[in-house]
Amino acid sequence: MMAKFIFNCLNENNPINFHSWYILTSQIHNHNTRSKYIDLTNSIITKTLFVPIARTTYYGLKSLKVQGPKMWNKLPPLLRNNNSIHNFIKNYKNILLNSYNL
Repeated sequence: MMAKFIFNCLNENNPINFHSWYILTSQIHNHNTRSKYIDLTNSIITKTLFVPIARTTYYGLKSLKVQGPKMWNKLPPLLRNNNSIHNFIKNYKNILLNSYNL
C-alpha cells in the first residue's frame, strides 16, 4: 500500500534510507503557498508533498518518487494529518470503500 509507505516515510517509521524520499512543499518554499494550509484561521497544515520532475517517461513518471506524491496529494487533507498509523489506515480504508459504493 503506497499511502502507508508514504505515511511511514513522513513520520520516519521505516528504514533511514527512505526518510528523505518525500519533501513537504512547506519545506521547499519559505513563504506561504496555497498548498500549505487547509484552514488559515486555525493554521491546519495540509502536508502536501512536492512532486519532483521526471526526465524519462518509463522510469521517471512511473517511479514511486513521482507517483507517490501525486497520489498522496489527492487524499483529503484531514486524512494526511493523522498522527497514528492505525487511524490513518482505518480512515483510508473507509474512504476507499465509500468511493466504490453505488
